[in-house]
Amino acid sequence: MNTARRILLAALALFATAASLSAQTVAYWRFDDEEDIRLDSSGNGHDLTLSPSSTTSYSAGRLAKPASSNGWLGAPDNAAFTMNAFTLELNLELSTHNGSLTFVAGQWAGSNGARSYTMALSASREFGVILSSDGNTAGQYYSGVTLETGVNYYLAVAVNTSATESERSITFHVKDLTNNTALQSISYESTISQTSLWNSNTGFGIGAQGTGGAATVFSGYLDEIRLSAGVLSGGQLLVSGTIPEPSAFAALAGLAAAAFAGAHRRRC
Repeated sequence: MNTARRILLAALALFATAASLSAQTVAYWRFDDEEDIRLDSSGNGHDLTLSPSSTTSYSAGRLAKPASSNGWLGAPDNAAFTMNAFTLELNLELSTHNGSLTFVAGQWAGSNGARSYTMALSASREFGVILSSDGNTAGQYYSGVTLETGVNYYLAVAVNTSATESERSITFHVKDLTNNTALQSISYESTISQTSLWNSNTGFGIGAQGTGGAATVFSGYLDEIRLSAGVLSGGQLLVSGTIPEPSAFAALAGLAAAAFAGAHRRRC
């Protein structure tokens, strides 16, 4: 196989992977723009709104979220947020914790009919996820991993709900970025009750449940929040470091096209 053909096949494989992941990405909030921390870099238009009088701010490429009920952000409700299988990833550093259940990110509000899914920390700072099939009752599922304050973590939860019990799954992914530990992937082994996820009419909230709430707000730093449709494999996670940025897709397409043209010229 000649060099041009190898380049072509490699470029096409990489582009196919990037295109597939782009299709799965629902929203990707990176907080890289100091002038506007609300922007969704996925290209799907899910820009955030700040709660009134918010003191949440940009801090060296991260979102600084105070322990305040008016510091949360939210993206307006959208049909794309309704999924029976999803992967939610983010970087998180906890500054303080008041010993209450803490909502980190998800489509969740306290009122009946508004609950669907959210990443959360228990009263003892254990990393978990909360799910609802009917918008009212909920199941809380935890990883067994307790987070420490002042430590930067990569966290992800991949959820699949189904009418068939054997197809339901929850996988937690945890990496201590401060101490550069190995990625832990933890499968939830007990019964998962949810057969589907509720079509909530609340927005996607970050830093609190969708309407705020002083007892349940997150306090610390958040970064690289990505919501994807479906259950991502380990190699598809942001922490794997192999996923091109959305802005790189066009460059990959150009590389594939150039490689194809080069290979075609050599055959002529």
